[in-house]
Amino acid sequence: IRKWGLLLYAAGCCVCLSAQRNTDANVTGHIVKKGTHEHIPYVNVTLKGTTHGVVVDASGHYFMKNLPEGSYTLVAAG
Repeated sequence: IRKWGLLLYAAGCCVCLSAQRNTDANVTGHIVKKGTHEHIPYVNVTLKGTTHGVVVDASGHYFMKNLPEGSYTLVAAG
């Protein structure tokens, strides 16, 4: 795992999902380098303790959709 100074931006900063199964609960955001705010592509973003995750696109952005009910911590690793 590379160690970068990462800033993880998500809609709402805290991911608190209170939706039903097969819902439209979504999280969007982007990964940037701390200090320079340069977008970082191809970072893995997951909901800690689950199997839900995505890989950030070439422009450093991600979109997670149809997430389960609950409160989660977003984890970025690359």
